[in-house]
Amino acid sequence: MSNLSNSKQFRYMMRKNFPIWKPEETIGQVKDYCVSNKIDEVIFKVEPEDFFHGLMTPELLERYYPWLEKARDVLLNERIAFSINPWVTIGHNDRGRDMRGKVKDMKFLVNWTGEENKCCGCPESKGWRKLTSDVYKMYASLSPSVLWIEDDLRLFNHPPTIWGLKWFFRIAGDPISIQLDFPLAPD
Repeated sequence: MSNLSNSKQFRYMMRKNFPIWKPEETIGQVKDYCVSNKIDEVIFKVEPEDFFHGLMTPELLERYYPWLEKARDVLLNERIAFSINPWVTIGHNDRGRDMRGKVKDMKFLVNWTGEENKCCGCPESKGWRKLTSDVYKMYASLSPSVLWIEDDLRLFNHPPTIWGLKWFFRIAGDPISIQLDFPLAPD
């Protein structure tokens, strides 16, 4: 339970897209709705689905930052917890976006046919790791109650990749074994 919540045994949490083109209106509407409906926490989704401009960069997050800061302050003033769901960590698919050449040392997911995605970062890539670290540091500096790690890390929207599950199990210490319905990519 949030330290802002009363003594009840459950919390009401609202997930809300944070559209950059109308942040002030969104903040006001969210605050009013949460106060009148006794919502305990708001989880702001940043750049979700059709709002997705490509992997979040510090430059893009700088446009959101003052508004997220304001949303946090408004909510906390009402004793409503503030959380952030970045929505995209690797990328769900490229959706016509092309991040190639925009992030130093960035490599992209490669599917089992050898085709490189233009926007889904590869977690083995130094560029992706630095970008993700820099962006999450910015999110964390807002002191959210929860900073979500987005589920696109599970790769349910991606076909098997060259780095794929072997990499994940290697860094996880291979704590589990599963039966796969597809062959893993070669090392």
